Amino acid sequence: MSSHLTQSLLISAPLFLSVGGDGELFLNWKETQISVPSPHYFF
Repeated sequence: MSSHLTQSLLISAPLFLSVGGDGELFLNWKETQISVPSPHYFF
């Protein structure tokens, strides 16, 4: 489970960075990742 979660986060991170390209969006993603680490939440 932990491995799958890490994989999803690694895949989601670059997507958010390229799609958003905004520092604020990245900070929000980081906060969300710490508060609610759910892969489906990002999509």
